Amino acid sequence: PFYLTCFGIICHVRAGWQQERNRRDNWYHIKEIQAQERELEHRFKVSMALLCSFCDCVLRLDGDMRFLESCPRLAALLQRPTTAVERGVNLSEILPDDEFS
Repeated sequence: PFYLTCFGIICHVRAGWQQERNRRDNWYHIKEIQAQERELEHRFKVSMALLCSFCDCVLRLDGDMRFLESCPRLAALLQRPTTAVERGVNLSEILPDDEFS
């Protein structure tokens, strides 16, 4: 019957349209997230540049107080070898014990 064929075509077109709409929505959300990531990265770079201009040394530590990156400026300030402040080293390992009392 003709009406079943038309109904099948309409359902197929609607499903294709819905799938395309979902892809566009996903694409839009991905682009939105990427824009937010770019904005956050820009803010981080500006913040770091500002801190570096005011401070002798800027440390990036994780939640366990371990260095996220090496910090040669801190090594120079503490008159320690640069290997003492490499990535993964705990801050408490390079400071005197009385600093944490």
